Amino acid sequence: MAASNEGFREAEAAYWRAAKLKPNDWRAFVGLGGLYTPYHNADAALAYKRATVLKPNDVGLQNSLAYAYIQNNNYVEAISPLERSLKLDPSTANSKPYDLLVSAYEGARLFDKAIAALKRKQALFPDSDKTYFHGDLARLYARVGNLSQATAAYKETMSLHPSSDHIRQFKGLLAALPQTNVGEIADGHYAIGQAYERGGNSSEAIIEYNESIRLKPDQADYFMALGLAYFHLKRYPEAIEAFQHARQLNPKDAAADVQLGGIYGETKDYPRAQAAFARAAQLDL
Repeated sequence: MAASNEGFREAEAAYWRAAKLKPNDWRAFVGLGGLYTPYHNADAALAYKRATVLKPNDVGLQNSLAYAYIQNNNYVEAISPLERSLKLDPSTANSKPYDLLVSAYEGARLFDKAIAALKRKQALFPDSDKTYFHGDLARLYARVGNLSQATAAYKETMSLHPSSDHIRQFKGLLAALPQTNVGEIADGHYAIGQAYERGGNSSEAIIEYNESIRLKPDQADYFMALGLAYFHLKRYPEAIEAFQHARQLNPKDAAADVQLGGIYGETKDYPRAQAAFARAAQLDL
């Protein structure tokens, strides 16, 4: 550790000597900025600030200055160099400020601008991770109190590859929705259940599906999803009950009978399996 600190101090002193010898040469200040990042971000910002004064039209320096500000939680100061960077080069080749500007606006509590910046980034980089786009968009909508838009964005997130943080945030949002928004809350829990199920966590999915059913007990899709989750855990009696409820709610859909036939076959109840498959075949005619 001592040797590392000694090397840092030697490099720092060398850059400062170079800066004193050529005070109008931006390169020494860039060297200092790189040296100070990421552990001395306030000092890095000062160094990059001096470099941008000497070379104001360099997008890389503007981006580095903004990054140092953000790392030091100085979001308001980060906005100006990022906006200048994009003014100098708005092309997709200059991608870094599109990411950083969302963080800077959000940190500065300029949420509407953060939403606009996030949408612009996604439009320019359509192949970027859509899970995080929808998750970030949902979080920002929630920050401005647009709970319906936030719910819709979180449901999109759930349909992709949500992280545990995304699921936790969505649950928090659902808990904050007015209790009169029964359908929206129920659909949200259903979406979370589907996300758990795709991730192989049928036990957590069952909890979410049951909450959806408690809120909206007339939805066949909820019972179908619940039945599949029970089936994956080999909890066949509960799966049968769920599929039977689905069939009662939507008697013209063969899907429940197909699932029931499969379970009865799995449990060697062949007469019932045959009857269920026969009903399914009749409905498909």
